[in-house]
Amino acid sequence: MIAVSGSGKTSWVVETARVSKSLGGKVAAVTSNPESDIARIADVLVVIRSEVIPRNVNDYTTRELMGIPLPPLGSLFEISALIFFEACVLELMRRLGIEEEEMKKLHANL
Repeated sequence: MIAVSGSGKTSWVVETARVSKSLGGKVAAVTSNPESDIARIADVLVVIRSEVIPRNVNDYTTRELMGIPLPPLGSLFEISALIFFEACVLELMRRLGIEEEEMKKLHANL
């Protein structure tokens, strides 16, 4: 399974990965935290570095005005993960020699 959590601590992601491992599955984790629970569980680890800035100013607009342009709700990791996975799909299509329509038939979202 592929487990994705920016913090590496999202409880349902970590627990799902643990169950997968207990059933003999392999876990690939994508996280920004290489010291996290999900990183320790993973057989394969992809670390997507994401700026971690203390959120002592919670309001997005105030942060922007103060020059702290941190995306709301940690979306920098999510956007980076999206780009990473899009690149993975393109590479799989190239290696398998298939087009987008055939790839769609293989897609599963659990």
